[in-house]
Amino acid sequence: MRIEPDIRRQRLRVFLTVSVAGLAAALLIFALLPRGAGALADMGWKGGEYRDSADPNLGGARPGTSATTRSTRGPVVLGDTAVQRPRLRPGDHATLRAVYDVPNPTEVRETRIIRYDGQVLARIERVVLRPGGSVQSEYRVDVPRDAAEGWYSVTTTVEVTSAATRGGATEQKETGFYVDTVASGDGTKISSGSVAASGEEAAVAVKLWANQTRYRVGDRVTFGLEANRDAFVTLVNVGTSGEITVLFPNRFSGGHGVKAGKTYSIPEAADSYELKIKGPPGAELVYALVTLKPVIFFSTDFASTGGVFQSATDRASSFTRDINAAAKSIPLREQAKAMIELEVAP
Repeated sequence: MRIEPDIRRQRLRVFLTVSVAGLAAALLIFALLPRGAGALADMGWKGGEYRDSADPNLGGARPGTSATTRSTRGPVVLGDTAVQRPRLRPGDHATLRAVYDVPNPTEVRETRIIRYDGQVLARIERVVLRPGGSVQSEYRVDVPRDAAEGWYSVTTTVEVTSAATRGGATEQKETGFYVDTVASGDGTKISSGSVAASGEEAAVAVKLWANQTRYRVGDRVTFGLEANRDAFVTLVNVGTSGEITVLFPNRFSGGHGVKAGKTYSIPEAADSYELKIKGPPGAELVYALVTLKPVIFFSTDFASTGGVFQSATDRASSFTRDINAAAKSIPLREQAKAMIELEVAP
């Protein structure tokens, strides 16, 4: 989900333009850190396989579409990067997707780096001759069965290999995904699981839900949350386009504190924006971290920025590291997590 507020209509816009090109000769390089580099380097992230999609139903080319980006335009223009399902379990297959444009025939290097808590777990490279046009490139990697729970980031870089044209030709974007090691049913509620002793307050718990579980492009979406104690909430969305957005706190929430037993909606009925599903088809992840003490990941000076939400896409590596650190440092009775997945159909 890419989130952009429409200032005139005060509505939330969610965009992704997807495109594709043919495949030519390719060279693949997959590298793990050496065993001496630390325990996380031995987690067993395995090499997988590349493919280039030509099916519009899988995000391939459609008439009149092309990749778009906020980066400086060069011989290669990287549009969006995403993990096909941003909520994964150990043993699952993760599909890392990149959409980019190549105006002219050229040799391109695609690099994907997977990080956990800022440490590089895997670096995957492919060099491929592109004839020019739009590309959707996918790489499938296995999630190790002993993978740690928490947020991971993926940094994707696309660049031409020719030194003569390299200047200004490197495009880079980040996204993230969550590895969930705890079976949690429908995912609407995950609490610390600890039982209060006599005279103690209950451990913090949270419920998170959406008005639907399956959407079509163009549908409106509303999220609801409720905590059992006065607490502080960070609500994160990883969209089908790979965009990472903090949905709460936001410009209209007045902070990230919530009251025990009160139901909160995003957006509230009085808020002057809407959330709309703009696609592409795929899976969305919405994640809530609730803590008894405030944890600030970003400045919330919305008055100066004029935005509705904070985007974490351009700093996914640091954001995922920080949110993992917060979850690990806070006692279990003082935090709760909840996750829901939304299916987006064409």
